[in-house]
Amino acid sequence: MKLSVNGYVKTVVEGDVSSTLIVEIPRYMSKHFYDISEEKKLNFYITEVKKRRTLAQNDTAWGIMRDIARNMDLVPDVEDAYRQILTHANIKSNFVMTVPEAKKELEKVFRVVIDHGERDIEAKDGTKLHTYECLVGMSKFDRQEMSRFIESLLYFAEMYDVDTTRYERW
Repeated sequence: MKLSVNGYVKTVVEGDVSSTLIVEIPRYMSKHFYDISEEKKLNFYITEVKKRRTLAQNDTAWGIMRDIARNMDLVPDVEDAYRQILTHANIKSNFVMTVPEAKKELEKVFRVVIDHGERDIEAKDGTKLHTYECLVGMSKFDRQEMSRFIESLLYFAEMYDVDTTRYERW
């Protein structure tokens, strides 16, 4: 059994030989603990939950990107505006060299996949390999990357005359 759950430490009761840790978890998660025998020894990994952006912040970013796309005459393709903002933000890239047919699979994993063209290297079947630059999306950003993304988003908003004051601030 492998389980990941967020919760809060409520109490630590110290005994002579061991201590008891009481944690508070969401009610819907408790059903996963009913089948665990009290005799079964478990491994616990405890890490601090990092603050994530809220749904309101996510909605705000996408709202601004929709307005940017509209002003760039890209509607309904807000994804193209998103790709341009990601590229401008200079988020770290992953480079992959593979056959052109693999691009569709890369696009399932990465938010932006840029084909940098054919190389002088061939696959076993003689197909020329391409180099792809792959960028992740907002949900995978660390704090610095998110800051750069927001700066680029606001830069594009200003460049394409989008009034960001009507959006809820993050």
